Amino acid sequence: MARQLKKAINAIKEDELKIKAATVKYGIPRKTLSDYIRRGTVDKGRTGPETVFPQEEELVSVRQIKRLQQVGFPLTTTFGIRRTNMVVQLVWSNDLENRVQRQTEQEETNDRRLGLMLS
Repeated sequence: MARQLKKAINAIKEDELKIKAATVKYGIPRKTLSDYIRRGTVDKGRTGPETVFPQEEELVSVRQIKRLQQVGFPLTTTFGIRRTNMVVQLVWSNDLENRVQRQTEQEETNDRRLGLMLS
């Protein structure tokens, strides 16, 4: 399918065929061809929401889940919910720590400035 899609797009781009003719010749739905022509690439790229973890941590989690499945502990909804809750708590606590740290640094900076102004 991907090879046919690339051929169809090239034919359309080189003005050899119109979208409707390419649809018939290559057997690809008109909407699909139109979407790819509008997007300008055959590569779909990444879809869906952004990941919570960086790519490397995401891959580590996937490996751990697959390993657990291999040894008889498949991923369940409960496990997924617990993991999600852990992540949310971790992100929230890190965010809170960062905000407290920034607030403290800002207060220290303000104290230094006030001390300089008063001296």
